[in-house]
Amino acid sequence: MEYRNQTCIQCEILKGKDMKKRKGEIDIVVPVFFMVIISIIVIVLFQLLMFSVTRTTTEDALVVSNLASALIDPIEYGKTGNMVIQNPDEAYAIYQSALKTNLHLNDDWSPANDELVIGGPVQVLDYIIYNVKGQDVEIIGYEESAGNVLITGGLGTVTAPTGQVIEKTSIYSKITFPVNGIQGTQVTAIKEKLVAVVEN
Repeated sequence: MEYRNQTCIQCEILKGKDMKKRKGEIDIVVPVFFMVIISIIVIVLFQLLMFSVTRTTTEDALVVSNLASALIDPIEYGKTGNMVIQNPDEAYAIYQSALKTNLHLNDDWSPANDELVIGGPVQVLDYIIYNVKGQDVEIIGYEESAGNVLITGGLGTVTAPTGQVIEKTSIYSKITFPVNGIQGTQVTAIKEKLVAVVEN
């Protein structure tokens, strides 16, 4: 009888120790689990912030580069009041130079520094000039939209790839580049912008 009671007491002591051990394990596992979840959330939020900064920076660079290439023909403007890009080839060359400067790119179109999450060379997919001459719209494209066409009476009906209706002389451009993600992953970004050329 005493032997059984001693065994039962030892069992209870062992059970108590086992329960304390399990409770200790749970006390450790739960905080570690929450720390892992919080770390993941912080990493994801930081990545989203970097994507947002890159998006804003590239959109601003596209707007400024488009405007930099808006070489209005002063003679045409003086005669007719039409604001038209006088030399499309020169305008495109200026756009490319301005884009490299605004995005801090090397001559090979790769990022010159790591301030953005651009992970490789930037490629210009499209550059389109929409010259509005009275009611007509002349479309001069480079890269994917290479060519030159005049749409007679096209004012108010011609649309840019963004879906915006052309009402004034405008410049559209679209670029693509790889974006560095979490743990060495990369995604491809495509940004486009249409800018209307207006009088100051």
